[in-house]
Amino acid sequence: MRGFPPLLRRPPSDARPKVRGLTLIELLVTITIAGILTAMAAPSFSDFLIRNRSAAMANELTSTVMRARNEAVTRNACVVVCRSAEPGAATPTCDASSANWQPGWIAFVDETCAGTANSAARAELLIVAAGPFDSRYSLTKSGANTARLVFAPSGNARAGDAGRFDLQYQSSTRASNRGICLNAQGRTRLVPLGESC
Repeated sequence: MRGFPPLLRRPPSDARPKVRGLTLIELLVTITIAGILTAMAAPSFSDFLIRNRSAAMANELTSTVMRARNEAVTRNACVVVCRSAEPGAATPTCDASSANWQPGWIAFVDETCAGTANSAARAELLIVAAGPFDSRYSLTKSGANTARLVFAPSGNARAGDAGRFDLQYQSSTRASNRGICLNAQGRTRLVPLGESC
């Protein structure tokens, strides 16, 4: 006659496998290695952020110029892009007191094509840039007209508006610094900082 199988018993506590955690030394070594790797990666990440912010600012300006030029042709009217005194104001105005466009810019229709209008009514306002941008950057325009650009109904930039914008991060030694060239036809292109257009 077959008997019943023996009952399974739990092994005694000393026969169970022991689970070990990390010792204090192992934990300190791991934290030290993680700290060294973080310290090595921090400068690269900082440069990455600087390059990305610089590229975003350059892209914002070139897209504004492209849209202003297209609007001038589409509306058969002049469009002004100028450095803004107060980008977030209800009726933003142009500011000719500085050549630095870092605080932001606006674009609006100028029916007279005089290029002297300083404010835009809400109906005429086309673009209010996302400025002010990071104050560690400067975006300065060289040429005869440093505070505004006027695009004719043909899409061409007004005489004297063509020139170069210099985008710099605190010093001229950064690889993220660049120039943005604006030609007489109202087209832009990126060049290394200091290169002539």
